[in-house]
Amino acid sequence: MSGKAAGRGRFRRFYAGEVELRITGLAPERLVNMAMSQGVYMWDVRQEGQGLLRATMIAADFFHLRQFARRCRCRVRILAKRGAPFIG
Repeated sequence: MSGKAAGRGRFRRFYAGEVELRITGLAPERLVNMAMSQGVYMWDVRQEGQGLLRATMIAADFFHLRQFARRCRCRVRILAKRGAPFIG
């Protein structure tokens, strides 16, 4: 990805807002897989321990996770909010 394309992606994420999440439960990777298969995209997904993941996603998609969290019996917490919707 060129520098200009990467800059446009960062601007779009800033404008839409992004949230950093902590996902805990017996199978948090299952929640990520289910969400992404339904078009709810996450990036910077990393495992931080047994049953613990961190990920970043567009803020507007956060509320779509509820149905997946229930099915996977996982808990989702917002760790950080970034972007235009959270200024002020």
